[in-house]
Amino acid sequence: MVYVNEEIEQAKEKVLNELGYAPMAIVLGSGLGDFPKVLLNAKKLSYSQIPHMPQTSVQGHSGELILGELPTNDNQKRLIYCFAGRIHSYEGGPWDEVTFQVKLMASIGCKLFIMTNASGGLFDEMSGGCLCLLTGHFRLLARMDPNSLAPGARVSNGQLLETSFEKNEQISQIEDKYSHFAPDYWTSKYVNLCRSVAKEQGIKLFEGSYAWASGPSFETPLEVLMAKQLGGACVGMSTVPEMLTCNYYGMECMGISMVCNLGAGLQTEPLTHKEVLENSKIGTEHMQLLVKETLSKIDFDEATPQTTTTTEYLPLRKNESTHKLTAESIAKAAEIIRVTLGEIDSVQMNVYCTLPDAPNVSELENKVDLMTLPQFPYSTASGNFGYFTKNSKNQLTLITNTHSSLDNTLTTEESTYIALVLNLLNIPNVAYFVKCSDSKVVPGVTQQEITNVTNFGYYEPLEYVETVYRTSERFVDTTSKDTKKNSYMAFMGPDLPCAMECHTAEELGHAVYGVTSLALHNSLKYLGFNVKTFVEFVGAPEKNAVQIENVATRTVKQVDIEQNHKLHYQMLKISEIEEATQFVKEQLELTDKNIESVILDLNLNLPFTQHENIKIIKSVPFKNIPHLQTEFGQTLSLATIGDKHILVVHHIDQSDESTYLRSNSLIELSFIIRVCQHLHTVNNIYLNSAVVSALNSNFEPIYTPNTLVQYRDHINFTGYNPLIGKNENRWGDRFFDVSGLYRPLKTSTKVETTNVMYANHILQLDNKELRSTVSKFNVNVLSSVGGYEALVAHHDVKPKEERVRCVSLGLVINENSEKLICPEKKKELITTLCNDILGL
Repeated sequence: MVYVNEEIEQAKEKVLNELGYAPMAIVLGSGLGDFPKVLLNAKKLSYSQIPHMPQTSVQGHSGELILGELPTNDNQKRLIYCFAGRIHSYEGGPWDEVTFQVKLMASIGCKLFIMTNASGGLFDEMSGGCLCLLTGHFRLLARMDPNSLAPGARVSNGQLLETSFEKNEQISQIEDKYSHFAPDYWTSKYVNLCRSVAKEQGIKLFEGSYAWASGPSFETPLEVLMAKQLGGACVGMSTVPEMLTCNYYGMECMGISMVCNLGAGLQTEPLTHKEVLENSKIGTEHMQLLVKETLSKIDFDEATPQTTTTTEYLPLRKNESTHKLTAESIAKAAEIIRVTLGEIDSVQMNVYCTLPDAPNVSELENKVDLMTLPQFPYSTASGNFGYFTKNSKNQLTLITNTHSSLDNTLTTEESTYIALVLNLLNIPNVAYFVKCSDSKVVPGVTQQEITNVTNFGYYEPLEYVETVYRTSERFVDTTSKDTKKNSYMAFMGPDLPCAMECHTAEELGHAVYGVTSLALHNSLKYLGFNVKTFVEFVGAPEKNAVQIENVATRTVKQVDIEQNHKLHYQMLKISEIEEATQFVKEQLELTDKNIESVILDLNLNLPFTQHENIKIIKSVPFKNIPHLQTEFGQTLSLATIGDKHILVVHHIDQSDESTYLRSNSLIELSFIIRVCQHLHTVNNIYLNSAVVSALNSNFEPIYTPNTLVQYRDHINFTGYNPLIGKNENRWGDRFFDVSGLYRPLKTSTKVETTNVMYANHILQLDNKELRSTVSKFNVNVLSSVGGYEALVAHHDVKPKEERVRCVSLGLVINENSEKLICPEKKKELITTLCNDILGL
């Protein structure tokens, strides 16, 4: 019996009582709402009638669960559930809602789950309405919440439960390369069957991997090009969470995508959701025929399955309360560890995934269970929690999970808590071990020390940590010329990265990859620890006894724990923006002024108050603006340039540029962009930030320090989109074309035009392997701010050609200088902005 919670059980009882049982289920993507019309003896339940069932909010999704008989050529009924509408991650609900339908079917005992979707095509031969059989996937432009999968691990005799698959008859080169360890998530016997049925019926069927993007805005042309270069067949905003959950629960799955348009930049006309719906009508007939004929060849027992236990689930203790992080609880946790473990080494500590591979540690040693620490903010997503102990060298050792089948899956909050405790214990050097997915990673063949890491697909913990501690004292090495190229990419577990994700990792310069969370790793680096990363060899604990050679020292950091809060990015409310806009108008006396241009300084600390061309007239601190929640010390000012009135977002404290640049990685100013839109006079928005140059193959910067660049397009590698959440239609369609997002300067100032990759924290930008590979995707600079604001500025009810002109500029930092940006270059940037506004 599948492990389910009470809510799923109640929904299950309602469905079985009202509709009955079916061994198959299909979820219908955008434009496929007519499919249930082919069913006989259909019975329906509105999602609103099913207890706890999430409601869909997307056009083309009716929100009904239908059970009916699928007519077949052999006159045998095929009972099937049809979900007329799915829940998407971009709708803003918790991940339990996104995967609710799959968990419901798994609890009922459904054997096969078919996923359909509408997507953008990446093959040149594709056209609107064609079909693509999904044989792979990759989480390219979306990131997963740790709560996305089931609350436990499927195990048998202490090992992860694996499923044997029939081999795909037309395996790609990429899939073949990683087939010795990468799971086959799409059930091959159904892939093979669907392919043969398409051939029999004369249906042209493309096949390949689905690139998952967060949405809801369509992908930029550069993002589409990246997905295409990596080998993707189509790109869309759904399906992958459901597929992963199917695999987790041992339910077989199949996916078919209806290509409704070519991806942005691959066709001449702009993309619209209307086009998606219209083109999907073209392919509906083929989709219905393909699904009907494929399912007619599958023979399942129609009887309701017996509820016998076939899978063991590790029990988890669910966190029913909200644990507030306090200085007292952190100090008490550190003291508990000191008292329980006694004398510990003051130079080095170790972090391992599991006990069997941790050297010099006995199971009988004293230990401090993480769950016993005061106010430890655990959730149900983190597997079975580990503990602190010490090894035979008296080194503090953290075993992150108690079960050998699990990996380090610490969440953002849990990692922050542990990092703050270790800050007080102040052991400056940390040997941090990660497990790799590839079974060929063995001692003697694989280099054990890892040079750089990328936390791919995770909510970045540093957005959380920096709310309590902002500093430039992170332990980073920006001058190293090390070209050993042994970088590690961490994917969201517990599922191992698939073949396409391994391929993506290698294309981005990573030699090894797995599902060990780097949340704690990055939190420790941010707090100034000397963290050295190593491969944790399985079955060879003696090889994991590493002594850090170049040790460092550090001091305990003063952290304002009481200020701690997790940053949330939700769709803004028009009523709040209207109130804030009225407040700004009154405070800055804008009623009789025509504000056409707004300059936003994201993290450069530009000296507006000292520039001869700009006169600041009046200011209002961010903290005073209603509903604007920020603690970054910024202000909104009315200023003049010549005879023009403008608005300027700038920083109050100009004294510590280094701290500001290095620590404030994610400054969300979408709220201010919305206020500017509601002034109804703003035509120009200028976004200004510090950027890092990409590197060439010799690990040398492509751009010299202090080079001024302007953006043509971007790749949003953060996996987040500021439009996630409930859509306000008065701001525009949630699905909108973002080609032509950035506009060029009109002045004659010398400026380099390039593309930018947004990463979710500046720590990612220290990764030299990543920086040396992005140029193959036409990216020459990287940044951690500005992308969200550009998207929001482009989200408007106005026609595309009438929307605000968004100019995004970057100054390349000097990584080898105390002054990251030359003060004179800052002044020159302000002069450039003034000239553009004045039309000079």
